[in-house]
Amino acid sequence: MFLTIAAVVVGGTSLLGGYGGYGLSVIGVLVLQIITTVLVGWGLSWQGQQFILGLLIIPMVALYARSPHIRSQI
Repeated sequence: MFLTIAAVVVGGTSLLGGYGGYGLSVIGVLVLQIITTVLVGWGLSWQGQQFILGLLIIPMVALYARSPHIRSQI
C-alpha cells in the first residue's frame, strides 16, 4: 500500500485532493521503480528502501500543501 500511495504522490496527485491523472501516476510508478532498482543495486535492505521512499514523499506533500488552491480547501 505504501508504494501505491508513494507512486501517486510522486506522480503529482495531492493527498489532500485535487488534480491528478493516470498518466502522471504512471510516471510516478516509473520513477519509483527506477529509484527502487538503484537502491536494490546498492544493496540497501527493504527497511532502508522504505525509509528513502518516505523521505521522498515528505517534501512532495509539503510542496502540495503550499499550493494556494489546496490551502483554501482545508
